[in-house]
Amino acid sequence: MAVTETQITEALRAIRLPQGGDIMSAGMISGLTVRDGHVGFAIEVNPAEAPVMEPVRKAAEKVVMD
Repeated sequence: MAVTETQITEALRAIRLPQGGDIMSAGMISGLTVRDGHVGFAIEVNPAEAPVMEPVRKAAEKVVMD
């Protein structure tokens, strides 16, 4: 069964931010594409926050791969 953009969006809503909320509601996801079983997206963060956001990036990757 092929994965859908809706399924990916819902999975990403489960990724919580350190300051509260989730990455989808915060508008941090851009360029979400699902094509031939492949998923692509970007998480937009302030470069100064990159070290703090690394666990969020890893969690987003994991939830999409599972």
